[in-house]
Amino acid sequence: MKKLVSDFVELGGTIWVCGPCIKERNIDPSELIDGAEVTAAAQLNIAALEADAVFVY
Repeated sequence: MKKLVSDFVELGGTIWVCGPCIKERNIDPSELIDGAEVTAAAQLNIAALEADAVFVY
């Protein structure tokens, strides 16, 4: 998984994390991997609908 994420970012991929989701799970943004960006749920949903491919974990 670590290599997959690393390759993804290296190839220009963006890692967006749903703000309300991490809040509900008591995850502090400082705990996220380097390069991950916290975003609003609505923005994340719109981007997913417009994307050619989406990876969800």
